[in-house]
Amino acid sequence: MKHIVKKLIPLALAGAALSAQATVLGTLSASAASPTTALETFSSMVSTGTFDFTLTTTSNVYLDVFSPNIDFGGGKTFSSVGAYALFSGSTPIGAAAFNSPLSFTNLAAGSYSIGWAGVKTGSLGGAVGVAGFAVPVPEPETYAMLLAGLGMMGLIARRRSRQIH
Repeated sequence: MKHIVKKLIPLALAGAALSAQATVLGTLSASAASPTTALETFSSMVSTGTFDFTLTTTSNVYLDVFSPNIDFGGGKTFSSVGAYALFSGSTPIGAAAFNSPLSFTNLAAGSYSIGWAGVKTGSLGGAVGVAGFAVPVPEPETYAMLLAGLGMMGLIARRRSRQIH
């Protein structure tokens, strides 16, 4: 089974990246506290798909495409094995197996696609989900304000310590 997956995944990922059908993951709007998620199920032996998202600003991004093992009892399950890749246009940026997260630093604002390819292992088919979040990269002005604030706090602390002595 693993040999089949290894041979089919590169072809399927390429097809998934160029596929017209896509599930919209949404806009990853730079909030680590609120991840964006999407889930798809499939019944064919081998399946591909894409999840699309847009970054509104340069961000650090964390993605995980996973295959949940959903057991309905009586031998009725959804599960799969496979791999995914992140694309900017048609250019791959990174790839991993299902259930192996990827992270990217300083990913530019723009549109991205996550192409995936999976082989069903469940009696009802396969299930593929994606979870991701983005954290904006601070602008240089933010660091300048932070340093200025720390400097002011230092001056205030120094002044108070001199007044006590």
